[in-house]
Amino acid sequence: MVQAREGSDVAARVAEDEQGMHRIVKFTLVVVRCPFKESPHHNKWLAVLETRGMGWYLPAGGVDHGETFMEAGRREAIEEANMDIIFKGWISIDPLPKRDWTKREALRTILYAEPRTIEAANNPKNWIDVESEKAEWKTVAELEEFKARNMLRSPDLLNLASYLEKGGHIYPIGLLGEGNGPADPEASSSFDITQ
Repeated sequence: MVQAREGSDVAARVAEDEQGMHRIVKFTLVVVRCPFKESPHHNKWLAVLETRGMGWYLPAGGVDHGETFMEAGRREAIEEANMDIIFKGWISIDPLPKRDWTKREALRTILYAEPRTIEAANNPKNWIDVESEKAEWKTVAELEEFKARNMLRSPDLLNLASYLEKGGHIYPIGLLGEGNGPADPEASSSFDITQ
């Protein structure tokens, strides 16, 4: 049990946690690039057309109880894009302030991944269901056009793809490990996609 000075904000949070009233909402976003030179999608970015007219985004969603960030990211990539992925690194871990719609603090992770196989890369989702309408590979130029035409849910995918194409840093997947060590032994050092 955590000890905190009675009457302090920390004490109130500990009490809420012990009563199960305070939970940090966790989200994961997955930036997926096609690395296969033999694929017509080489160096393109996976974009998901969200349902209900929300626009194009990247595979993303909440982390379910008992799931790790990587498990949630893999699940979202399969559900929203029909994409079997392998994680290569972390881009960022962002604490977010309370939001009106959650009334709780949130933690957002952004992971970098690639399709596990060229077959997976060449078969993104092409059917409508409750998760998404479809998934397609897009260039940064195409994402910029989507932004100009107000077709993006948010600029996250465009900003992240642009950042990575300019040599943005990707931290080793084993940096946090999520209790299991590196998900891919070959991805245990940091890199950028321009190398």
